[in-house]
Amino acid sequence: NAPRSCSIRALEYTELVVVRKEIYSQFESGNRNKVIHQIKVLLRHNPSFGMLEAGKLGHIARRAFLKDFGPNEIICREGERSHYVYVVQKGKVGLMRSLDKSSLSESDFGPPLRRLFDALPEKFKLECSTLQEFDASGLEEVLEDRPAEFSVLTRSRCTLLLINGRDLAASLDKEEVLSLKKSITETLSSSELVRFFLEHKVWQEYKKAVLVGEKGGVQPPPAPKFKFVFMNGLFVPRILPA
Repeated sequence: NAPRSCSIRALEYTELVVVRKEIYSQFESGNRNKVIHQIKVLLRHNPSFGMLEAGKLGHIARRAFLKDFGPNEIICREGERSHYVYVVQKGKVGLMRSLDKSSLSESDFGPPLRRLFDALPEKFKLECSTLQEFDASGLEEVLEDRPAEFSVLTRSRCTLLLINGRDLAASLDKEEVLSLKKSITETLSSSELVRFFLEHKVWQEYKKAVLVGEKGGVQPPPAPKFKFVFMNGLFVPRILPA
């Protein structure tokens, strides 16, 4: 990571091959073929990339790289442009969204959720999902070139596969892009996320009351929707300070 010791200037028409430093370091260590194989295995096990043909996976794998992260590192911030798709090889990654209570429709939170909704702070963060091995984040944002809908942060030591958006777009034809978009589970709205979080809380209260035989005033939601699975990850609701 040292600064360049000299300037580079083309004296005539020149074609250069630009190699990302992360990929070059793998070439230099002599492990590149082994790493490419690991990446192809990882992509094959992901529900979205696994639909692509083997040759296409190899093309993407040669332009991607693996990177290690420590716990509690912010990989991408909500609202910022995400230049990479992240696929988990090892570890756990959380997806978090910042929420403002005033932006939510109160009519979406009738009994028995209203009591819990009223108790929410005006501003808070909702950890919506935990991604594990083979799960991906950022695919839809990269394909549509829009800001990230969630902050992505590590919950343990992680090894992630990083696929640059431009490299991915250059590797796919229009039909493959459409197939990938169709494979992505629809993202939940802020109201739906909070509603499922509160339903989860009510079900926890109800199950606890049943266990002790005092379910008296605890009324369960009509259905346990908090088990909804999205973005290749299990919906694991947890509320945190803003």
